[in-house]
Amino acid sequence: METNVIVAAFGGNKVVRTAARWQWNYGQIIQFEGLDLPGTFTVHFSNNDEIGTAKGATGRDNTVIIPDEYFLTGQTIYAWIFLHAGVDDGETVYKIIIPINKRPKPTDEEPTPVQQSQIETAIAALNAGVEAAQEAAESVQDMGVESETLAPGSEATVEKTVDPETGAVTLEFGIPRGDTGAAGPQGPQGERGLTGPTGPQGPQGIQGEQGPKGDTGAKGDTGPAGPTGPTGATGPAGADGVGVPAGGTTGQVLSKASGTDYDTEWTTPEAGGVQDVQVNGVSVLQDGVANVPLATGSRFGAIKVPTAGGLFAEDGGIYVNSATSAHAKAGSQSFWPITPARQHESTFYGLAKAAGDTTQSSSSNTVGNYTDAAKSAISEMLSGSVSVSGTAPVITALPGIRYVCGEVTTLDITLPDSGIVDVVFTSGSTPAVLTVTPPNGMTMKWANGFDPTSLEADTVYEVNVMDGVFGVVGVWS
Repeated sequence: METNVIVAAFGGNKVVRTAARWQWNYGQIIQFEGLDLPGTFTVHFSNNDEIGTAKGATGRDNTVIIPDEYFLTGQTIYAWIFLHAGVDDGETVYKIIIPINKRPKPTDEEPTPVQQSQIETAIAALNAGVEAAQEAAESVQDMGVESETLAPGSEATVEKTVDPETGAVTLEFGIPRGDTGAAGPQGPQGERGLTGPTGPQGPQGIQGEQGPKGDTGAKGDTGPAGPTGPTGATGPAGADGVGVPAGGTTGQVLSKASGTDYDTEWTTPEAGGVQDVQVNGVSVLQDGVANVPLATGSRFGAIKVPTAGGLFAEDGGIYVNSATSAHAKAGSQSFWPITPARQHESTFYGLAKAAGDTTQSSSSNTVGNYTDAAKSAISEMLSGSVSVSGTAPVITALPGIRYVCGEVTTLDITLPDSGIVDVVFTSGSTPAVLTVTPPNGMTMKWANGFDPTSLEADTVYEVNVMDGVFGVVGVWS
């Protein structure tokens, strides 16, 4: 059965947690074990571990009565043993934590006959103790020592606590005391007790806010200069600059001196005239006239336009000259247009070269004016041909070969990188579809007005290609 005595056993610790007690208890006593306490000492009580106020109570013979109000809140009770080491100092040396179990507030109850008998017996015993204490006090006075006495006719009192769960009765006895006599002389101060062991380190507190930034310290002294490095190599000489002569008055401008490339001179422009004209940052104004230089490959300026011949016309147009015999025979892809006559000349010249005749000149001989050797070589070369069957043949042409096809619906020709290719085919009642793939991504430019995408029906075509020049040699209906 739970009694009103709460044991706080210290085994070398500074802080002890006791067994829990119920809310609404009263008359509770703490009994300290394992401590060497003086006959009287002070204990402070509170329901808060850090803030608020604490109520003091006097403890005797290793026990202290807990003030009843700390059981009313239902909160944990904290107690601190406060010892006086000397007359004018004191310190908190031990801490007690008493957990409290909350419960409903009880109503007043009358004690049972058995409980009432126990109360009367306790009071009688207490009164007997009072009488014995009184006698002892009188004997002390007879010895000439002042002592506290009980007031005449006083009786002991008792307060009861009834546990509503177990029915146990807890008694708190009070002994009325007489008036306190005069205090005796103060005894000598006792020796200071040994310092107890250091308690465990408490938890780290919350980190405080960062303080203001301190002042910037003084700038340190500048260190000694390092050694001078070696002198670098001399760079290339710069271009000649534009000279600026001395003198010059208000209103004058600096212009290029006549007959020189870089020298300048001060001149006075005509009133109301242009002050300065520059081309690419260089002044070109002289005597009120802008002398714009001709453009070169590396200098900005004016472009000279010829009035006749050449590439440009006077009105800004472009002259286009027809290809010469040399251009046509060389298979030129320049901007010179190749006329039908030149196309035939180019074709037969190419045939002669393919046949091995080297007597012809690219800059002479009109169409048909070839040597007998050239004609013989061309006839011998053209006498050999390759027959291609099928109505949709695909030909990967070789240079110097004549391909003869029959009537086709589609014809696909892939040309060689160089040389002559000659293909004969018939477009039947339904016009054939011709596809020619040039070498190396070359763009085809057909001569003689031939359009390979618009073939006619019932027509025989002989298509000739030489070194990238495309044309039709013959068309027969």
